[in-house]
Amino acid sequence: MNVLRYLSALAGLVLIASCGTVAKVEETAEALPLPSAEEAQALVAALAAAPAPGLTYPLQTASGPKVFHLYPDANSNNMNVVTLAPRDGKWELENRVGYPCFEADGTAFKEFKDGIRVERVGERDILVTGALREDGAGKAQRSVITFDPEKESLQAVSFCGKYLADGRIEGSSYIDAVASAINPEIEFARQLLMADASLVELSKADEMTDQAIQWWLKNNPRASSSAGSVTYGAVDAESSLVEAYRNAKKETSSGYNAALFNIRGYTVIVVQRKSNGSYVLAWAETVCVNRNTDPLLNNIFFRNDTNLTLFYYKGRTTYNYQLNLATGRLMR
Repeated sequence: MNVLRYLSALAGLVLIASCGTVAKVEETAEALPLPSAEEAQALVAALAAAPAPGLTYPLQTASGPKVFHLYPDANSNNMNVVTLAPRDGKWELENRVGYPCFEADGTAFKEFKDGIRVERVGERDILVTGALREDGAGKAQRSVITFDPEKESLQAVSFCGKYLADGRIEGSSYIDAVASAINPEIEFARQLLMADASLVELSKADEMTDQAIQWWLKNNPRASSSAGSVTYGAVDAESSLVEAYRNAKKETSSGYNAALFNIRGYTVIVVQRKSNGSYVLAWAETVCVNRNTDPLLNNIFFRNDTNLTLFYYKGRTTYNYQLNLATGRLMR
């Protein structure tokens, strides 16, 4: 299949006698039709050398037939758009532009979602597609991308979070409310994203909990192995950690109340200081899934006013840690 069409050699020379002069009819370029999807893909391969994965769409625009090809930048959070257009009777590369597109959250492009299609938004026809990014450790980013071929502008709205056991993504959307109110493409993308049943909006209370637990784990990487002390993290009263603490069984001393419970995949100890009513995250570890091979934090109790005992099972053995709530000292 010949995908690059050229001019005919010449339309011919026509001699016209007019007042003793000879005129030559100028060569005119043959109008090129809009290529099929297969022809458009072959044009991109021949003229743009765009790496996979990518999406190609031939579109009749106000300025004539064009071919658009979208592909992610492997080294950034950009989405590249290649535009092919006819010139002098043949298809040529018109431009290649990289647009900032995705949230920089450590994920990498995995695949396009939902193909590519034209949607009427307001008074304009725009190209619409979706994208999925992952980090290989449970984090995911789902995006809706719109491209206006007349304005040559690209917009994206993203939802970032983590996979749940059922395959859905729990997280938060990154939407500029002001931009959404004045930009019909962003509002269109927002509505598509919010209608996606595979996305679960994370409550502010749970978001605070996730942040508090991740902070504690980052600042206490050897708490369960060799650390001689731990650093406590403050917990916001609006966090779901505090809500769960209030509903949990308490251990109490003259200066502290403490509760042990599971939340969002972790076993935690939340402590409330009686002196000022503040909450701290004193301990966090991944929930035990097999007590025969992994340690199970089964119970806590106060040895004295400040020392909290953490009691563990592992198989048929037991052991405990002593955690000083005043100083953070950890004894094994």
